[in-house]
Amino acid sequence: MGPSSGRPASASRCSARVVDYGIDKLRSQWSPRYHLPIEGQFAYMSLEELRGWKMDRRVDVYALGVVLYELLTARKPFESTSDSGVAQAILSEPMVLAERHRPDLPGALRAILVRALAKERDQRYPDCHVFQADLEAFILSGGEPVTPRQVAWLIQQVTASDDPAVIAPVAPCSGR
Repeated sequence: MGPSSGRPASASRCSARVVDYGIDKLRSQWSPRYHLPIEGQFAYMSLEELRGWKMDRRVDVYALGVVLYELLTARKPFESTSDSGVAQAILSEPMVLAERHRPDLPGALRAILVRALAKERDQRYPDCHVFQADLEAFILSGGEPVTPRQVAWLIQQVTASDDPAVIAPVAPCSGR
């Protein structure tokens, strides 16, 4: 107990405070149609999401396609110096094909990327399960499953970082 307060000593040194900056009131004035994305989020938004059209599972396919593109190329499919520039590029420009950055990508993998990142949602994978099935089929088409050691090697090659926090280079091998 604290000396004179009748409270535990730790309670006299810290206390919780609730602060209201009016954010909920501001948020309630915006309808979901006018949702403001977080900085950098535009790069993962599909055409229909940017236009405020009805969305379905294919927006997730698109976002995962962007992540796959980044993993394979260390870049984004639409590049600009600003979020509004990225949004404008998604709306009106063709994506930068992955082979521009990685000419060594197999044709089947390039086709998976193109389908996942199609501007027209009807040309995209219907959901992430079908996208996953094509990726797994591509991986297995090499004849051997991909091992964690090979994934580590690929990450090291793509990141090419001197940062000690990044995993040390590991040569690919067929063992696990």
